[in-house]
This record gives sequence, C-alpha cells and structure tokens, in this order.
Amino acid sequence: MFASAGERLVERALRARGWRFLARRLETRWAEIDLVFREGDTLVVIEVKTGRMGRRFRPGMRLGRDQLARLWRAAAGLARGAPCRVDLVEVALDERRRARLVQHAGLRAPL
Repeated sequence: MFASAGERLVERALRARGWRFLARRLETRWAEIDLVFREGDTLVVIEVKTGRMGRRFRPGMRLGRDQLARLWRAAAGLARGAPCRVDLVEVALDERRRARLVQHAGLRAPL
C-alpha cells in the first residue's frame, strides 16, 4: 500500500522541520496510523486528513471521537511509557487545489 499525496506532503514538511521519521501506514492492534515521528523525546502519531476547506467544513472534521481514542491508545502502546501525543494534520485544498497544512498538536477532542 502506498501513501496518499497528502501523507507524502505532511511527511516531507515534518522531515524538513527536523522531526525523525519512524513509520508510514503502521498497522497496530489499536489503529492504523498514517505517520509516526519522533519530535525530540516525544513519539508523535500523525493522522492526515486531506480535502477541500469550506465555510462549514474542514478535512479534519472526518476524524471522529472513536478513531481519535484508538489513535491515543496506539500512541501510548507504541511509546511504552515515554511521552507521546496524537497530532491531526489537515491538508486543506483551495479552489486551485493548492495545499495548506494545518496542524493540531496533541488533539484530544474532535474538531
């Protein structure tokens, strides 16, 4: 299976920030994780949502409470007691299909 264009864009952006890339499309017993990075000492599970941004809708609104809870369980399981968090990164497309990244670090509740 290969990564979506949005996932590749997010991966490149986070690598450019100096984050250490660990995995892509990682299957765990809790959830499938789009991207896994390490930012300093923190394990960061990244959920990527790509789509058009509207006045009443944004791509990240497709991340529900149950899926978010599974991602947090996966992050804790992978981190094994080390610091961890779940970030949502929206790849918001405008009318010309230009992408803007919006990162929600440590997301605990759906948008």
